[in-house]
Amino acid sequence: SFDDPKLDASAQRTIILFSDGIDTVSGVKIDDAIARAREFKVRINTVMLGPSTQATQGNLERIAIMTGGQYIPLTTPEAL
Repeated sequence: SFDDPKLDASAQRTIILFSDGIDTVSGVKIDDAIARAREFKVRINTVMLGPSTQATQGNLERIAIMTGGQYIPLTTPEAL
């Protein structure tokens, strides 16, 4: 959708990614997703759902940092 020529080039492009930090279905590597987001100037804010490990937290933090977004951990329903 961000590749649509009808989109205003000056519009802010943001995605909010809710995840546990583990990708079991995508064929896209994290670095490739980050590169594509940067190419289209898409900021990705990541939200960790549930408990995390150092690796899963690192995945979401890296995506957020590398695209200019924010990483937010949500460990309880009350944190919403």
